[in-house]
Amino acid sequence: MKWLNERAKRIAIAGCVGVSAAGLMLSVTNCASTPPKVQSEHNAEVNFSKYRTFAVLQPSASGPSTDPGAVMRLTQPALQAVRDGMTAKGFTEAPREQADFVVRVRGQSVSNVEITDWGYRSYPYGVRRPGWGYSPGFSQVDVRQTTDRTLIVEIFDNATRNEVWVGWSKYSGSNPIEPDQLKDAIRGVLSQFPPEGASQ
Repeated sequence: MKWLNERAKRIAIAGCVGVSAAGLMLSVTNCASTPPKVQSEHNAEVNFSKYRTFAVLQPSASGPSTDPGAVMRLTQPALQAVRDGMTAKGFTEAPREQADFVVRVRGQSVSNVEITDWGYRSYPYGVRRPGWGYSPGFSQVDVRQTTDRTLIVEIFDNATRNEVWVGWSKYSGSNPIEPDQLKDAIRGVLSQFPPEGASQ
């Protein structure tokens, strides 16, 4: 099997999860020992100091078949984390039609299979010989599945409907997500909003 000669092959076997509670569930992991790096970008021409009120977009109600309870378990904690984070910064929640800006939380997930060929063969190397008891020995190949997850928080100007800020953090893991972990991750991303040095 020549395809196994290359070590640590990585094969992407799943695509992105859109704006949904499933995406929120897949965007955080509980196995990270250190907080993930948070990154953000913003429109340098926007005057963020004019913002006073916000609204939060409701994620869609779909969930993954692997975790049917994700919608009920994670949607409300995610929305509450945004509300808490924004009010702590001095913003006031308002109806969407009247808010200065709108917040959307979503997640993306890509599952990967990592295959490592250790390069060993079991004796007698796949050949049956008289007097020998054949056994395949230990596995020559180590197969592990992980999920690369990205939590994304987007800010849209409600007057122009344009995105003016986006923050995100990346994780890798495979365990289901608990509400407190998701809330912590959202707070971490929102720590960079509003951006420092933005137009005043």
